[in-house]
Amino acid sequence: MKIIKIFLLLFLVLPHSQAQASGYAQRFLKNYKWIKVQPGYFKYSIPVLTLQEPLFLEKNIDITSAFQIGKYEISNKEWNLCHAAGYCKKVAQLKEGESAEHPLARVNWHDAFQFTSWLSEETGESYRLPTEAEWLYAVFEGKDHLQNGRAPLAKRRIAPQKITLKRGSYGENAWGVNDYFGNIWEWTLTCWHASVENLLKERSPQELNSPDACTIRIVQGQDRAHISDIITDTYNGGCGALQPMSNLGFRILKDSSKENK
Repeated sequence: MKIIKIFLLLFLVLPHSQAQASGYAQRFLKNYKWIKVQPGYFKYSIPVLTLQEPLFLEKNIDITSAFQIGKYEISNKEWNLCHAAGYCKKVAQLKEGESAEHPLARVNWHDAFQFTSWLSEETGESYRLPTEAEWLYAVFEGKDHLQNGRAPLAKRRIAPQKITLKRGSYGENAWGVNDYFGNIWEWTLTCWHASVENLLKERSPQELNSPDACTIRIVQGQDRAHISDIITDTYNGGCGALQPMSNLGFRILKDSSKENK
């Protein structure tokens, strides 16, 4: 009799719990705003630190499939939906002056991976972080992003903020992508490598979308940096190419490529 009661309890509780978790994901997707990005070809520069000025390597990228990228970075409120669903381990950490509508900050790469894994598992669709190339392509509206020295890049970046501002405070580009040079630094899938050969080697998003791909990832935003994937506070670790870093967060990408069908 006890076994039957336990079975009935599990039958009643588990479906409700699963439906509730799925409900949080649907609530997020109902309100999250996407920007549709079409395929194209562009070139961008990768800075390599030297004892003097950074050396810039040119990389050619072919975006073969359309994708959708978040109009904004993930907010504290959106992150807490994942926490309420039981997937994301910690609640959003707000500093004085920050609100639920501010972008999430002080999370590491694995936290971001947890969030996208939650959405993918609950919906059966493919959500992930953008690669550095996808991020730059969306931010620079498909135009080449080439640099050959320190000054041009530094002038385009906004000084770091110790606390975040409300989403949308840093404006948007012609494609509708907001806050790409302000508020927070955004985790990407892209791995950092010391050798020029590996820096220029192309790796698929599917290969990179795994905690086992590497332990140092590229962040983009106020500047490009490579940071250990376990760092949540950049004042305690990380290496920026041009200037100090603040506030780690992320925006997400919905992948509709054939590889994920």
